[in-house]
Amino acid sequence: MSGWQAVLPGLMVLQLAGWTLVPYFALPNAPLDVIEGAIWGHQFQWGYHKGPPLFAWMVGIGTELFPGSLLPALLCSQLSIVIAYWAIGRLAGRFLPPRDAAIALLATAVVYHFGYPTPEFNPIILQIAFSALAISFFFTAATEERMTDWAVFGLVAGLGMLSRYSVAIHLLAIGIFALWTPEIRRQWRSPGPYLAVAIGTGILLPHLVWLVSTDFISVKYIDQRSGHLDGLPRIIEPVRFMISQLFAALPAILLLGLTIFPRPRTPCADQPPAGRIAVLARRYLLLVAAAPVPFVAASAILSGRELRDMWGAPLWLAAPLLAVLLIRHRISNHGARRALGIWPVLYATPLLVFAVAVTWGPQILHRNKRVTFPGEALAQEITGRFRQQTGLPLRYVVGDLWLAGNITFYSPDQPQAFTEGDVQRAPWIDLVQLRHCGAVVVWQPALTGGSMPASYQALFPQLIQQPAFALTPPPRAVPDTRFQIDWAIVTPKSGQISGSDRDCPLIPERTPKE
Repeated sequence: MSGWQAVLPGLMVLQLAGWTLVPYFALPNAPLDVIEGAIWGHQFQWGYHKGPPLFAWMVGIGTELFPGSLLPALLCSQLSIVIAYWAIGRLAGRFLPPRDAAIALLATAVVYHFGYPTPEFNPIILQIAFSALAISFFFTAATEERMTDWAVFGLVAGLGMLSRYSVAIHLLAIGIFALWTPEIRRQWRSPGPYLAVAIGTGILLPHLVWLVSTDFISVKYIDQRSGHLDGLPRIIEPVRFMISQLFAALPAILLLGLTIFPRPRTPCADQPPAGRIAVLARRYLLLVAAAPVPFVAASAILSGRELRDMWGAPLWLAAPLLAVLLIRHRISNHGARRALGIWPVLYATPLLVFAVAVTWGPQILHRNKRVTFPGEALAQEITGRFRQQTGLPLRYVVGDLWLAGNITFYSPDQPQAFTEGDVQRAPWIDLVQLRHCGAVVVWQPALTGGSMPASYQALFPQLIQQPAFALTPPPRAVPDTRFQIDWAIVTPKSGQISGSDRDCPLIPERTPKE
């Protein structure tokens, strides 16, 4: 293995180790998206009110195997990025020599989206893996005519749609390429494309059934959440989004610029990629790298939706590879080594900034972040107090996403979260069973005007409010922060329903208090 060929495995190990271990030791609390995934993942559903289910399943499995640990979510996040690197490297190896394929990978790795935001595992991070796999396996399936590649493409396309609906943007670009390119269009005479469609559709079908049965609740949520702009802001928004994406890619642009500027005194050898595969690759990458950007911009203008910067992450999967393919005839060995020399600085800087921001940022800026919330302390306190009052394990917690989710994530009882007391958000909640086992209702008076939310009182008229308590702020929080928690108990009715000993077993050597 040459030095350039060692870049891919080295990058995979570095990404997995660095962006897993540093956040694991730096983050004092689980991020919001992980908390939300834990709430959903406690119940196996073919969809949730915010989107498809695969992300929630993965977080749910992680919390079942390692309760209260952030490590499974961090590993899932970095494995998603590592898999994407592998898929890009696999594709690049089809039409680029090792040096140029390595430069494309190194440029991809310093795009902002593949570093700093990745400790917060979410559906976008998961989509990165499946979009990259789909881009890679479609090209080899179509150009090498292998049935196994068609089958894998169908598999990852289906799983990608179960991770996030926007995978469809890349699938649309792939479909346009398949229909537009005569050489690829001939593949429709073979069984490969139909096998891929059958596998992908089979994987996605249960979610489509769920979607229809819930009156497209997740699609409606996406439409409501995006916000709506009118007038000039409607035109400015996609421009702002594209500018933000260029800023996210600045390290990659700098790295690629170093490979060709300043130009060497002696001209670079003219080494254009030869053959049919390279020509097809150029057309293919132009579509999957460039076409999604105007598509997103046009959809924003037509719909008036706001665009979140992180939504652009999957759009950068193929762009560095396309850039290298276009400029490789100007890349000298000296330029490649120059880029390799500066790469560690570009890669390590976001990791260092992340560690500093999490460790000292709140104290420097005098502003707490969600990750400085004492979620584990809250869960232990609520669980212990409920057990002391009832002699029963905590099976249900009612509250907003953040409070109820932290208790679900960190409590040793792993209760189900009834978010906002809204059955649309948690249709799996059995209210009869909840009243049987009892529940905790929790809220922060600083966010509710000092009183219990009226919706909780209306849902549970027999609530018994308990004395409020304050949590000790974690060491990395702003000094003198007060986390006051108000809470109430839905009194358990254990013993009135057959099977109560199985569903709400008494804690050993304790009996419920009257």
